[in-house]
Amino acid sequence: MVVSIENLKALRESTGAGMMDCKKALLEAKGDQDAAKALIAEWGLAVAVKRADRETHEGRVAIALRLGGGIAGLAALACETDFVSSNELYKKAVQSIAAEVLTRRLSAPNAAVEAIVADMSLRMKEHIVLKGIGCVEADADEYLDTYLHGDGSIGVALTIKADRPSCFQSAEVRALLHDLCLQIAARNPGFVKREDVPPVLIEEKLKEFRDDIDADPKFSDKSEALKTNVIAGRLRKFLATNCLLEQAFIKDESMSVEAYLAAIRKAAGADLEIAGFLRLGVR
Repeated sequence: MVVSIENLKALRESTGAGMMDCKKALLEAKGDQDAAKALIAEWGLAVAVKRADRETHEGRVAIALRLGGGIAGLAALACETDFVSSNELYKKAVQSIAAEVLTRRLSAPNAAVEAIVADMSLRMKEHIVLKGIGCVEADADEYLDTYLHGDGSIGVALTIKADRPSCFQSAEVRALLHDLCLQIAARNPGFVKREDVPPVLIEEKLKEFRDDIDADPKFSDKSEALKTNVIAGRLRKFLATNCLLEQAFIKDESMSVEAYLAAIRKAAGADLEIAGFLRLGVR
């Protein structure tokens, strides 16, 4: 059987597969485009399994915003090389996933998202991993701000509420929103405040700290009171690292984020409270 140039070109454009793979698929499918596409998809899945152990240290985060604001969809798609992450087709794919997340309010990938990821793996010939997706929506008394790191490796969506929504237009509060997004991107907190930390996680950390001390010869002859104080200190450090309000403010580490927020509350004459955030990264 002779494969026509037209058939070969059409299959390549629709699948992104290499010319030799397209020719092989068309020969096996006896020229049937749909059957050839199915074969290429099948081969692509097999190759993806072989690539699954490759590390993915590059990639891109995309943010899709509803017209008028208030809702954001985020997606993080990781790949092996910066060559692929800077490819325009790859960028469009990540943006398409973010748009799907926004439209469907997804908290987990659906079939459309999985298809985009599989297609990128086939086209780019790399191990492609969906690192995360999420949708963030601001309530009526809240404001949504977003931040995308310069190289596209980190994305943040933040919601903050106020008793006087008009304050969101002030320079002080706008600067606060931007600074908080930068803080979240740089320091990667897990929670807004310590009250948000699940009790089960606190229990796990206390057990971890206790086990570490019991296994450390330096503490073998120390009193139980001293050990308890050390454990409490380690827990405080854990909370200060993982709770946004307790972190040192990146632009002035002499104050906490909570102290910075309090200063802006006073300057803006408004009761401001961080409602929530989502941070996605590819590394």
